[in-house]
Amino acid sequence: MADGIERTKELTKRAVGKCTPNADRLSNAVKSLIDKVMKGQIFENASALGILQWLLCSEDIKTLASSIPPWWYNGTSTTNPDNPQEQVTPAQVYFFGRSSTLGGDILDKLRTLQYGPENSATQQTTFTDKLTQQQSEINSFKSHTDQQSGVGDPVTFQRTMGIASAYDSAKQQMEGKDQDNFTGFFNSTIQGPIIVQQMLNLLCVPDSLGQILRNILDLIAGILPFTLDDIIGLLGGMSLDAFFDKLDQMLSDLAGFFEYLNYIVSLDLSRFSLAQAYVQKFTLGQFLAAIVNGDGRGNCIMRAMLEEFTGSDNLRDAITAIDIERDKEQKATAAAASATTELGKDRANKQKKTDKEIFFEPVADELIFEGVVTGTPTPTPALDPQTVALLEQKLAEIEQRTMQVGYRVASLESNQVTPTPDDGIHDGGFFDEDASGGSDGVIIVGWPSPTPTRTPTPTPTPPVELGVDDGGIQSGGGNVFG
Repeated sequence: MADGIERTKELTKRAVGKCTPNADRLSNAVKSLIDKVMKGQIFENASALGILQWLLCSEDIKTLASSIPPWWYNGTSTTNPDNPQEQVTPAQVYFFGRSSTLGGDILDKLRTLQYGPENSATQQTTFTDKLTQQQSEINSFKSHTDQQSGVGDPVTFQRTMGIASAYDSAKQQMEGKDQDNFTGFFNSTIQGPIIVQQMLNLLCVPDSLGQILRNILDLIAGILPFTLDDIIGLLGGMSLDAFFDKLDQMLSDLAGFFEYLNYIVSLDLSRFSLAQAYVQKFTLGQFLAAIVNGDGRGNCIMRAMLEEFTGSDNLRDAITAIDIERDKEQKATAAAASATTELGKDRANKQKKTDKEIFFEPVADELIFEGVVTGTPTPTPALDPQTVALLEQKLAEIEQRTMQVGYRVASLESNQVTPTPDDGIHDGGFFDEDASGGSDGVIIVGWPSPTPTRTPTPTPTPPVELGVDDGGIQSGGGNVFG
């Protein structure tokens, strides 16, 4: 028995020894990269630190604001006469005692901030409840940007990157335009750090309105003696009325930023859904073309099925065009192979490249989704000019970096690319061309071609604009800030 075990070990050792030298080898640099991936040292969420800072500072303000006593408490009964289940906390009793000695109406203003106007006809959401909701929203935003930046689940990150890359490649092949179809998947990753910093500026940085409020609440809820002058001194020259007016506007602006964060997350998700549908249809088209071009019984049967039963006239026209194109290429190849001189071979090879390449206009989103109603696009939240300028600068930096790493590579023969207006003669003005079609390889309107006339597809009335056709942040798509 022991001998059998030893013999098995020896055989295994020999087998492994034979296989190991043939295993794929990785360079040291590649192995170092993979090692860092394994240890979680590759990615970072650029919004994460700012989000953590905002959460800590908002929690501090929320804790202090919870000490503001309700309207019904007047320093006597600790039980709400209209709701026996509601009682004031010791911290609220203490806060009332400290603030009631100030005079003026600062306590009323703080109560209005926390609970809404006195004797309001409707139940108001408290200031602390709003902060709690915003904390939940920013945590959700962090979870999303973790996934988008590679910090979270690697499978989700790889899926997003894969669909984004496939979508960009498919759009370039079909439309032939030098455009960015990639960064629209990562609106939250690109714009998030700027928006989070603006939120910190409102609530958390020194001398911000949020920190002035925090210092006022901390002074009243603290243990050191103070006067109304001490409160006024914290306002930096503002009156109480002016401060609370500005505070109301600040909180409104803060709510707008949260609305915008939710909006750019929806853009990411909408772009992914659109791209996934586009890539699926693009892949289906490639599969059908492979059937038409393929040999063997299987392809023959599938082609017959398409031509006789499941295909429309448009498909049959496309199959005919593929047949013509393939036959022409085969004849040119045969001519090149049979040519006896270099001049003849060169002439035959050039013949294979005479056809102008056709590009197509972008397909409407609703057609990609096959008419599925996806709802009304979310209105774009308003942003102040400073934030818009910062976002434009960030996007410009990303575009410049993209150009530097060669992401957009022009494959045109001409070095001069002059936009030409679409005058009904040329192909749309995206490439350099002359009256004969130019050197961009794009066929112009009416160019002679052996391809049969395609049956035009009726243009439907657009039911709903999705707003994600180019990664913009305006409803219905379009330029980001144009």
